[in-house]
Amino acid sequence: MKKISLLREEIEKAIGKALKTPKDFDFLSERVFEKLHENISPTTLKRLWGYLHDAGSTPRQSTLDLLSRFIGYSDFNAFSAADEDPVDDKPSVSPVQAPTQPSARKPFFTLHSLLFIVLGLLLLISLPFAIRGLRTPKPNILYRGTHFASYEEYFKLFGLEPDPHLPYYTRHPEYPCIYFWAPEYEHHVWHNEGNPDSLMPSITTYYYPDDLPNDSASLAQVAIFNKRRYISAISECPVLLTFMKNLFDSTYVFLGVYRLSAESDTTRQVWKRVQNDVDIDHLKDLERYHN
Repeated sequence: MKKISLLREEIEKAIGKALKTPKDFDFLSERVFEKLHENISPTTLKRLWGYLHDAGSTPRQSTLDLLSRFIGYSDFNAFSAADEDPVDDKPSVSPVQAPTQPSARKPFFTLHSLLFIVLGLLLLISLPFAIRGLRTPKPNILYRGTHFASYEEYFKLFGLEPDPHLPYYTRHPEYPCIYFWAPEYEHHVWHNEGNPDSLMPSITTYYYPDDLPNDSASLAQVAIFNKRRYISAISECPVLLTFMKNLFDSTYVFLGVYRLSAESDTTRQVWKRVQNDVDIDHLKDLERYHN
């Protein structure tokens, strides 16, 4: 535990701040992804820093290795070894024969026996907590940046089948405000623009086909259509689990949870990410974004 505490201190020095609020853990998660292109959940960081208390939970070796690489070490073992104090070499001394003393009567309880008794008592006390920890279900987290080959592959995580008629925009059967959204990056009709380097913190979408005639009647129809979509989005206020296609390749990349931004207007809709990762077993928690 001392090594883990030292690791936390070194990471806070590296990013120039102590981790005390949810935004601090989101900040560290973003920095790790930017530097190493690997995901670590803010929830995992909160447990490691003790912000969330989970009885029986111990940090994974892969988590410690990833954080050690973030501050320049090959893995956690390398970090731990670097912190070890060198052992002082002492010259060997020939033992001097001590004068013979009368044999003392050994105590009934030796130091070793007392130590074993204390450890046994601690084990008995902690056993119920350990058993309860084993029974606690581990969180089923969908991480931002996860790739999927098809609609069916990510719908399977939720125990669902995609709507064959509208697989790229499917309402969750149990939570009417939650949709599975699979926009295509820079689509020729809907556009779906944003910053792929940061995994699309916002997505701007609007209806304007590339081959649209430039006459006033066509432009008027486009304006009417975009206005209707904007009014519909405001009235429904959907929460979008977003899997973007063709962002880096032909796969679908999970980008996080999005909701309509105040930057939207009747000409375009701007969707902003409000959550990076999702606990698949607790989707009801996402209803707080529906307002």
